[in-house]
Amino acid sequence: MTASSGLPVVQTSGNTAVATVSNNVLTLIGAGSTTITASHAGNALWNPISALQPLIVNKGVQTLAFSAIAPQTYVPNKKVTLIGTSSAKLGNTTYLIDNGAIGSISNNFVTLLGTGTATITATNSGNNFFGPAFATQKLIVK
Repeated sequence: MTASSGLPVVQTSGNTAVATVSNNVLTLIGAGSTTITASHAGNALWNPISALQPLIVNKGVQTLAFSAIAPQTYVPNKKVTLIGTSSAKLGNTTYLIDNGAIGSISNNFVTLLGTGTATITATNSGNNFFGPAFATQKLIVK
């Protein structure tokens, strides 16, 4: 990029946690705000100059699809797979159960411990580009 003077223009980001600029390419790093500065140093004929442009990067919205859990027949220590899928393709989904007498959770499995009903919550914490998401499913064990 050059100015009307023909001098080269240097672009920088005021917040490199949000965006960087290299070889006239803007790269988004995460959500937040920054100011992009374009400047040239000037020379014997031209004064130095700079221009500022604010940039705001918002986190995207992700959804979490949490597959229904079929009703279960109680078998001691039976493991049931939990399937939560982030629309942002993030792999950091965790699960919590509201009734520890019905089951316990480790990774993406619930181990059956008794009969009854529980709610399982799948949560994805998001990342630099996507906000968190959650979904719930009922677990019925007879």
